[in-house]
Formats: sequence, structure tokens, C-alpha cells
Amino acid sequence: MPRGFLSLDHRRIEAVAKALSDMGWETFPLLDRVEPEYEVLRRLYESSGVRATLVVGMGAAIVDFQLGAGGAEEFWRCLSELLEQKGFALEDLSEARRLLFDFLDRCKANSRLKSLKRERLTKFFEGFAKDLWSEAYEFFNERPDEVWSRLSRSMGGRPEAKTVVFAMKVLDIVSAIATGSYALFRRLPPIPVDEHVRRMSHYSGVVVGEPHLFKAEVYREAWAKVSQEVTKRLGRVVSPLRLDSLLWQLSKEASRHGYAKSRAVPAMAKYLVDNANLPDEVAFKVALELSVNME
Repeated sequence: MPRGFLSLDHRRIEAVAKALSDMGWETFPLLDRVEPEYEVLRRLYESSGVRATLVVGMGAAIVDFQLGAGGAEEFWRCLSELLEQKGFALEDLSEARRLLFDFLDRCKANSRLKSLKRERLTKFFEGFAKDLWSEAYEFFNERPDEVWSRLSRSMGGRPEAKTVVFAMKVLDIVSAIATGSYALFRRLPPIPVDEHVRRMSHYSGVVVGEPHLFKAEVYREAWAKVSQEVTKRLGRVVSPLRLDSLLWQLSKEASRHGYAKSRAVPAMAKYLVDNANLPDEVAFKVALELSVNME
């Protein structure tokens, strides 16, 4: 249904979903494992357990916006560097708090809107982080909707807000690391809408209209429908959070080639072959479907 000058193209949603289904379910966890946050979360879990990993990971997620030089890669690289100095060992909540405030002050990726990010971290540690450390960590993967709701209320925002949803992606990845399975969301979180999701929505054609009209709900709806169709085709849940990893990584790859189709398509296909072990023809088809509107 049209929303202003943006609407969904259901034909393109179907075509994209088919190409993504052809990758197979196993591709999506592989792509999560090359996300910038994954290795930080894995190492922290191995050294400090699930409580510290959830608090640090979700605390970082709520300030992962308006990043400065180096973007997400620098953001998580710097956090990893600070954790390395501690041997990835955090013993209590106060140590996790000191780490994240130090992270705000010392990492150039946090240079923008630092006072706002400090306010958000303060709100997090004075609110839900205490519950997460003391008891919510015990059921985070079995009752993630409760964690999601409590975090959102604690931060005073909407459940679908980008940083809150990204915190749920962190939770989902921690669940996969700690238990071997993603969290049991009753209601799947929407895709966290950023510039890369917006670009790939238009380049793939699942959203049509004026790209400058940033209506996050349209992009969320488009990828929710792709997620539903891929899930139906594969018979296993493929959350919009899994699609986020795919779109972010391929958009970054395409951006290195100026989103010029003749260069971006082979680059994206090669990325999928190298990082997700896809056959050439499957990878190329995915790259083609996600780039129909590139020039």
C-alpha cells in the first residue's frame, strides 16, 4: 500500500525472496559470523559469560548510531581493543559500565553526538542493565520479547527504534553463540533501518518511490514480507535480522564500487562465494536481484 511517495513492489519482493531462499538457511548464520560485532561478542562470551556479553553488547548497540570515522567496523574494533586490554574479562556490572563509558570517550567512531550517547548509556545502566545482569540474562533466549519490551521501556523509546532493534540483533547473536540457536522471539523484530537498508531496498526494487523520503515503516514492511516469504519457502525462520546482515554486507561491498552495477554485481557475488560458500550461479543471482535498479 502506498505511503506518501513510497510503496512496496510485491513482484520484486517475491523475486528477491526466491533468490535468497535459493541460498539455503545455512547461509544466514554464516553471514552473521562476519558481522563486525560477532567476534567481539564471541570472545567476550568465552571469557566472561553471557551476563557480561549481553550487557556490553546491548549497551554498545544503543549507542551505535551517527558513527564517526571508520563506521561500524571501527566502532567494534575499538571496543574489541579495549576489551583486549582486560583479557576480555569483566567481573561485575560496574566494570562493564566503566568499559562502555571509556569506549565512548576513547573511540573516534563515537565522536558524533557524544553527549546524547552518554545520556543513553546512563539511562541504560540506571535502568534495565541492572535487571539484565541480575536476572533477565537467565531467560534472555527463551523470553526475548520480554527483554525487548523491558529494554524499550527503560530507554523511553519505541520497540522498533533502530538502536533497540539492533540490541535485539545482538541478543539473537549471543543466543546463537551461547546455545547454538537463535532466540525464540514470538514476534520477530523488524530490520534495523539504516542507510544501507534504505539503499538496498531501492536498488533491489522491493521499495519504489522517492528515496529521499525516509519512511522507516515502509522499509520495515518490505523486508518483513521478504522474511515471511523466505521462511515459508525454506520451512525455517529467517528473521529480518538475518536479512540485515546480508544487506549491510553487500551494500558495503557495492559502495566500494560506487554502486555501479557492472562492478557491484560481480563484487557482491564474489563476496557471497568467499564468505558464505555459495555456488557461483546462486551468488550471482542474489547479486542481480539486489541490484536491478543500479545503473
